[in-house]
Amino acid sequence: MCRVKSLLLAVALILSAAAALTGPAAAQTPLGTQFTYQGQLRMEGEPLNDSADFLFSLWDAESEGNMIGAELAAEGVSVVEGLFTAELDFGAAVFNGEARWLEIAVRSPAGEGEFTTLSPRQPLTATPYAIQTRGIFVNEAGDRVGIGTQSPGSSLEVNGGVRARGGPPGGFGVNNNGYAFSGNGGDNDSGLFSLANGQVSVYTDGAERFRFSSAGLRLPDGSTLRSAPTPAAVPLGAFSIPPNGRFTLGVRVNGATPGMGVIVNPRNRLLERNAISYAYVESQNIVVFEIINHSNIQANYSPSTWDFTLFQ
Repeated sequence: MCRVKSLLLAVALILSAAAALTGPAAAQTPLGTQFTYQGQLRMEGEPLNDSADFLFSLWDAESEGNMIGAELAAEGVSVVEGLFTAELDFGAAVFNGEARWLEIAVRSPAGEGEFTTLSPRQPLTATPYAIQTRGIFVNEAGDRVGIGTQSPGSSLEVNGGVRARGGPPGGFGVNNNGYAFSGNGGDNDSGLFSLANGQVSVYTDGAERFRFSSAGLRLPDGSTLRSAPTPAAVPLGAFSIPPNGRFTLGVRVNGATPGMGVIVNPRNRLLERNAISYAYVESQNIVVFEIINHSNIQANYSPSTWDFTLFQ
C-alpha cells in the first residue's frame, strides 16, 4: 500500500468563470458554483502515479477553526506524474466574502487503507474575473461596488439608468420591502417602503407622506384620494354659459357622500377663459359644481363625458 506523505503544490482555479470569457455564447450562460481543483502529490519526494481517494472540506481558518459546509468526496481519481484534478461544488452559501481554506485528506491506492490529512490547508483565492466582473468594480476593501464607475462613493453606486423587470413581488420580498436613498445630499430615512400587503408608502425624513393602496392615494392630511364608484364617468347634456356668467350643475355620482371632497375633470377641456370655481357633495350621490365664463362671448358646451374623483 502506498501512503502519501505531503502535498507540494495545489492551485484552485474557477474554470467556469474562465470559460465565460471565451466567447459571446458562453457569456450568456450563468456562472455556477463549481470549480476545478488541480494539485500535485509526491511520495517520498517522487511524483505519485496511482489512483487515489480524496476528501475535501472548507474551513474558516488556516488551522483549527470551523468546517464550513459539507465534506466532498472524490473517489478513484487518477494521479499521473503526481498531477490530479477534482471537480468541487460546495454551493454558494459557503462563500460569503470571508477567507476560506481547503483541507484535503487522501488515501492511495484508491479504496485501501486510512485517509491521511494533508498539511497545511490551502487558501482559496478568487480569480480576477470573480473579483471584477465585466462592468462591475469592487474596491480593495470590498465594501463598495460601482456599476459604470470605478470610484463608488457609497456601498453601491450606479452611474446610469437602472431598469428592473419581472413579475409582481413574491415571497422573497417579504423581509426586503424598503428602498431608501442616500448620497449626494440624500438620507437613509427617505424612500419607498411597503408596510403592509398591497401598500406602498413614500417617506421623507422618517415620516409617511403618501400611501398607495387599492383604496386609493392617501394624502399627508390623512384624506384618501380615490376614483369615484361607478359611474366614475358621467355624461352631461349640452349647456351654455352667458358672457361673464356662471353656470351651476347638479350631477348624480354614485357613492358620493356629504363630507367627501370631489375633483371634476371634463374629458373635453374647458373652453378658453372658463374655469371650475367649486365642487362639493351636496347630498347623498349628488355633486354640485360651478363653471365661470370670464370671456365676453357665450360659452357653448356640447354633450360630453365628465370624470368625478372622490376623496375623504
